[in-house]
Amino acid sequence: MFHIPGLCKRLALALIPIALMPAGVRSQEPMPPRVVIVPLEDQIIHPVTQRFLVRALQQAADERVECIIIQLDTPGGRLDSTGHIVREILNSEVPVVVHVAPSGARAGSAGVFIALSAHVAAMAPGTNIGAAHPVAPGGGAGPGGNDVQGWGAGKPTAQQILSEKITTDSVAYARALAQYRGRNADWAAHAAKDSVSTPANEALQQNVIDFLAADLTDLLNQLDGRTVALHGERVVLHTKVAVVQRLEMTWTERLLSLLANPTLTYLLVVLGIAGLALEFAHPGIWIPGIFGVVCLILAFFAMQMLLINYAGLALLVLGLLLVLLELKVHSYGMLTAAGIIGLLLGSAMLIEPVGGVERVSWLIVAPVSIALALIMLLLVSNVVRAHKAKVQTGMEGLIGAVARVHGDMNGQGYVYVAGELWKARCELPLQDGETVCIQGYEGLTLYVKPAPGSVVRSP
Repeated sequence: MFHIPGLCKRLALALIPIALMPAGVRSQEPMPPRVVIVPLEDQIIHPVTQRFLVRALQQAADERVECIIIQLDTPGGRLDSTGHIVREILNSEVPVVVHVAPSGARAGSAGVFIALSAHVAAMAPGTNIGAAHPVAPGGGAGPGGNDVQGWGAGKPTAQQILSEKITTDSVAYARALAQYRGRNADWAAHAAKDSVSTPANEALQQNVIDFLAADLTDLLNQLDGRTVALHGERVVLHTKVAVVQRLEMTWTERLLSLLANPTLTYLLVVLGIAGLALEFAHPGIWIPGIFGVVCLILAFFAMQMLLINYAGLALLVLGLLLVLLELKVHSYGMLTAAGIIGLLLGSAMLIEPVGGVERVSWLIVAPVSIALALIMLLLVSNVVRAHKAKVQTGMEGLIGAVARVHGDMNGQGYVYVAGELWKARCELPLQDGETVCIQGYEGLTLYVKPAPGSVVRSP
């Protein structure tokens, strides 16, 4: 038999410490580690990408996650944006892992510097890394770069000197990052100097990356238990059972990133010019003008993320001016042909192919340029024709019109024109019903003379 009062007393004594424990402590359970995934799927590195990655690194630091994984697939991008991203990774408060994935992805150009700066670098099979040789504005390459013929015997140009300086700085930068993370500094220098690109298996053998990981699960399993150096301290990663949080771009970041597409930027420029031309041809509509201004504003914003060749922009404007000049000079189509050629060349040269950015395709440039030239020619010709056309309203619209005399007229009388009776003057006598031609007016009085073919009477 149990002694009920004694059993209750012992239970009450055992429950008192639990009851006195704070509610948060009683319900707290060990939280699983969290990992943040930042996908960069075929993304060019530019200011919007920089903003996205910096925000992700800051959020990961604020939430004290186990690590942040950048799933990298990029053809390259701008050196200035890459430098900002690398600095944020080097000074990150949480470990940063770069995973070049999925299979078929690449870490080209700017992606090499991002991968070299990470605490842990991994690649999926079937990926590659390299081709980090910088390209100066204008597409030039200095010695040691892609210009295998070198400078020759001539004096180097300012463009070649600038390209050499950029290449030398990038080689030193790549080597410094590789040495800082204990990776192959010689390979990093060759990637920046000679555009060396290496597949994943060879990158592992040459100590460019730390290991191969086929997918995210494989990556998390291999990261588990790995020790990384974080600001002088040794940090052990626990990722095997980590909760994965995927961080995506906001809709504004996606929109801004979309504007960095060279073809879209070119089309925005063309639509902006066409909108302003339509407003010029038909003033007062407002909608085409507003649309054109908005397109040009978006195009100018996109140009900040792309490298613009100002010679191409000048040719684009010159081509439009030549098309407009045809309306005044009448060169029998020669100015129009020159304008179309200027539009074609300017459109093709507008975007510099730097850091993974490609020129605008000729399949877009050719039809758009020709169509824009023809539209501009049509719109402006309509404007010129409208300015030269005879006025059809008011008193000026009556000049040259044929009227009929109302009643006999000797010096002064009335004429019937446009359904109305007007006071009129004529130096010759006129009879009722006779046709006259209006020559001018003074106030509300018309000056007329006999119409051609009518009988002229002496005064």
